[in-house]
This record gives sequence, structure tokens and C-alpha cells, in this order.
Amino acid sequence: MKVFPLHIGDTKVPYRQFYYGPWEGWTKLPALARDKRRIIVPIYAYLIEHPQASLILVDAGLNWDMAHAHRQYYAGPIARFALEEDEYLLTREQELSAHLSRLGYRL
Repeated sequence: MKVFPLHIGDTKVPYRQFYYGPWEGWTKLPALARDKRRIIVPIYAYLIEHPQASLILVDAGLNWDMAHAHRQYYAGPIARFALEEDEYLLTREQELSAHLSRLGYRL
């Protein structure tokens, strides 16, 4: 069995959300909204070559529209307000199809 970690882009996460999280309670939400510090967090998918089950993909990661057509991808005013336009970072080399192609597979 082989496991391939595939770096499928990155996300920008507010510092306060990453280190303190939503468990601080609703009263801390304004502080979270005001915190403009960001941490870049890698996003991974995992491709498993299994001898009996063949290929297994665990979490497909980001897609191009999610990262580059953010306003169109996420519907609704709350999501558009809460999520930042440049929240996700994804290059063509990091796309799932590119990773699979390098490994000799296709979608």
C-alpha cells in the first residue's frame, strides 16, 4: 500500500480563530472579526494505492473556482461577508488533476 500526501493549496486563517477557535463563545466574535492577522495553513488530500480497493482519495482539497472565483462559488450574503476573497491560495501545479497526472492517474 502507498500513501501520497498531495498539497492542494493553502488557506489564510485568522490568527485568533486558529489559536483560540470558536469555543471562546459568541461574545468573542467581534474580536475575531477585528483580527486581521493571518496564518497560512496548507491543505492536503491523500491518495492511497490499496492492493484490494485500488485507489482511494481522502479529501479532494480545493478546486480552482473555490480559490479564484470566490464570490461566485460561495452563495449567500452571510458566506460572502464572512469569507475573504483571497482566503484560498491555489496554483495550477497544486490542482488535484495535476497531482494525479504526475502520478500517472487521471480524474
